[in-house]
Amino acid sequence: MCVIGKFLEIFWPRLEGEPSVYTNFLKEESDVPEQNLDQSVEFTKFMYEKQKERVSIIESKSSIYLA
Repeated sequence: MCVIGKFLEIFWPRLEGEPSVYTNFLKEESDVPEQNLDQSVEFTKFMYEKQKERVSIIESKSSIYLA
């Protein structure tokens, strides 16, 4: 994919193909040190909200495109 195509993909993702699958974020045996636990939970919440926001934006753009 050319540079312009990659740039456009950020703002207008394609709807074709299989949905993205997110795996291998952390291994099950991963251990978060006690001193980083609160920060890790906050970061997880932040990432969840950003992903939810991203999906919402994509759905909104796709409904405009399809209308």
